[in-house]
Amino acid sequence: MFKKKQPPPSNFQSRVQAYEAARKKGLVFQAKGTVGGVARRKRRAGQGGGRAFALVLVVGLLFVMKAGLLAYVGPDRYRTTLMPFVASDAPQDQVIAYVMHPDPITLWVAKAFTDVKFEIQRLASRYMPDPLPK
Repeated sequence: MFKKKQPPPSNFQSRVQAYEAARKKGLVFQAKGTVGGVARRKRRAGQGGGRAFALVLVVGLLFVMKAGLLAYVGPDRYRTTLMPFVASDAPQDQVIAYVMHPDPITLWVAKAFTDVKFEIQRLASRYMPDPLPK
């Protein structure tokens, strides 16, 4: 007269049922030497940007490195150090001269580095006394 109601499936039972349903559809394959299957995961469309991000990161770091070097040694010494590479006929020297040439982005970042350096020096001289009076 009254049918006994089935208890809801446990978490393990629901996972087994989902696995069996996926296996019937062909979405699960057996790895050699294992018991059980490995579900294939579909690759999302937005996961291919790793190489582009790495390239942008390397180029950005190159500009920051050039700007830091330019701000540290100064523009005159930077150009005189670069002159032997420009005058050389070796292809690797020409590549170095082209890459290390001070472009507008490098000059802008170097100016920002220099401004920050002078501001830090100004604040340090204003708020920090000399360690040894003369």
